[in-house]
Amino acid sequence: MKICAFVICLPALCAGCVAPETPTLRKLQAWDGIVDERPEAVRDSLQTLRLHRLNRGEKAYYALLDAVTSNKMMLPLKSDSALRVAEIYYESHKQYGLLARTQLYIGQYHYKKQDIETAFHTLKEAESHARKSGSKDPRTLALICYWLGQTHMNQMNFAEALKYTYRSAGIYEELKDTIQWVAVLNAVCYLHSWQEEQLPEAASVLSSCRRLLEAVDSRKPRFLHMYVSTLNNYDLLFQRQNQLDSALYYNTKCIDIVEQNHLPFTFSLYLSRISLLYQLGLYDECRSNCLELLEPAEKEENRLYLANIYQHLFLSTEKLGAFEQACRYREKCSQIKDELNTHRETDALRELEQKYNVAEKEKEVLTWKNLWLLILAILLGVVLCLALVSLIVIHRKRKLQKQHDLLAEKVVRTQWGYALSRKVIAYNFNTFEEVEKLINRNTQHVTDHFLHEFKRCSQRQKRAYFEALYSVVREVDLSFTKAFEQLYPELPQEEAMLAFLIREQWELGDIASILDISFEAAKKRRYRLKAKLMGDTDKETSLIEFLKRISR
Repeated sequence: MKICAFVICLPALCAGCVAPETPTLRKLQAWDGIVDERPEAVRDSLQTLRLHRLNRGEKAYYALLDAVTSNKMMLPLKSDSALRVAEIYYESHKQYGLLARTQLYIGQYHYKKQDIETAFHTLKEAESHARKSGSKDPRTLALICYWLGQTHMNQMNFAEALKYTYRSAGIYEELKDTIQWVAVLNAVCYLHSWQEEQLPEAASVLSSCRRLLEAVDSRKPRFLHMYVSTLNNYDLLFQRQNQLDSALYYNTKCIDIVEQNHLPFTFSLYLSRISLLYQLGLYDECRSNCLELLEPAEKEENRLYLANIYQHLFLSTEKLGAFEQACRYREKCSQIKDELNTHRETDALRELEQKYNVAEKEKEVLTWKNLWLLILAILLGVVLCLALVSLIVIHRKRKLQKQHDLLAEKVVRTQWGYALSRKVIAYNFNTFEEVEKLINRNTQHVTDHFLHEFKRCSQRQKRAYFEALYSVVREVDLSFTKAFEQLYPELPQEEAMLAFLIREQWELGDIASILDISFEAAKKRRYRLKAKLMGDTDKETSLIEFLKRISR
């Protein structure tokens, strides 16, 4: 029963095992609290940890913080495999807040890889888990809504995209996070600008962004970036409305702010500028701007920007009438485009190879997991079978023990009754002999007729006793009795009875008591019986073995 109880409780004990909070896990939680303000410091701290010494929970948190810092520092994720492992861990432990954050970065990874369907489904799951967590982390929910809006926009589903993006903006408004609020409002403006009838709404949203930014200290780098982004959206909005002069004004203003405050070089602003100059017919200025951009673009080795620059150089030079120079620019543009396509194909092949390697590793891990689960299932099955067999054996043993106790009790009673019967028989024989001796000693006081009747009565009684005893012994094994009487039909009953008793392995002393003879007399009778039945041919076989063979 103890084994069975252990087997029943084993799964519950395994399910209840939860990894305790470790010093490393507490350290990771502390880093998580400062990752928004100091992502570089957190990333450097993560590099000090030895990954092979971390347990599953610590590895999951490590993967999440690595994704957070990469996102904050604008670094691309190489793979989502570590985040997928973290996702499985948090899902199994029902840590919905951390699970939602993990799925957010998995969704971002797939969105940037243009796997929009996987990104959408992952982000929807993240939204569900974020709500399950009780909205303890509204920033995570806001980011999830923002990226869901981006996936809808990618699929040209502008209504749903606006719904999710406005929801994200509402959360940041409640949190009074101006930077993120303006960033999301810029995305709202971009969505409105895609639809001709909603261009006034886009302008209204941009005005709101500008007012919010002007109400704070816009000299800080973070606010400057957002201010430039807002002005750039003005540029794009005016381009959509075909107001190229206004678009060029805001584009120039953006570039001036970037250059005056030494912000990171943004090629998209300059490419927008040369495109506007070309559309406005300012070909000479467009050409000079393109030539200024060539050197930084070549240093950055950005083929896409180089292709765009050479394309505008070719177009503007052609408009200026320098056809030979324009042809050289065109050839250079075609060469860069060919290199770009080759590079993209190489990147695609490398990515496929990497995905294949990751899939093979995951397959190997799953194979080992399945093997261990199979072994565990077999072990549990063996333990369960052993427990059942043990229960059956214990039950059978108890039953046999009970039967043994009953038989032992019966044997004791039988032995007691047999011993009592033997004593009574011996006592009756002794009493009868005493009476017979007493009468023989006093024959002068007893008449001859009485003496004669007494002897006749004594002989009848002995004969009746012998007949009754012979009948009982004879019926113990009728197959032996019939076979024996057929082999030895002329054998006297006294000797036949002796043979029956010897075959049943009666003690010689007991046989002497029953037959009312001495032990030595019984011994001699046994010897004579053996000689009569077996002769002198087989001296090695005992009389008992000989008699047992007769019934076979």
